[in-house]
Amino acid sequence: MRNVIVSWVIKRKFIYIVTFVIFFSFVVIYLWSSRSVEIVDVHYYSDKDINILARHFPITDRGKLNWWRKNERKILEKYNLPENDFSVYIWNFGDGYQKLSPYDAEDEFYCFPDIKSEFNCIKKDIYMSAEAGVNYYRVFLFSGSGYFYQPKKDSNMLIKQQ
Repeated sequence: MRNVIVSWVIKRKFIYIVTFVIFFSFVVIYLWSSRSVEIVDVHYYSDKDINILARHFPITDRGKLNWWRKNERKILEKYNLPENDFSVYIWNFGDGYQKLSPYDAEDEFYCFPDIKSEFNCIKKDIYMSAEAGVNYYRVFLFSGSGYFYQPKKDSNMLIKQQ
């Protein structure tokens, strides 16, 4: 009888611990995912192509697309980009600007020639790119997937590219 009671107490404690861990995980994930995107810096590649360095970008493709669709108009206006002919590359600012050492592989870093300091490179970790062309189409690229968007033809539907 004593073994049954001890076993029942252990199972009950285990259930409480597992419930607490699951609840705590949900709270951490919610707080982490609800942080707002921070645009740290912007570099112009040309008059219609820019690199945006950001922190706290959404993790999922859907989250990235929703963020872009919500902020596209503001970005185009703020950085004077043409509505139907632009390229925007959004990079993870991560550890900030770094100095490229002789031991670093150059293909792992993206360096900005407009920064005159030797700390002008970031690790190549792109969140997404958004490109537009004539006929108001949009192409969104992520690591491993892409979406094509043409609102006038497709009734605001995103078409996943293979």
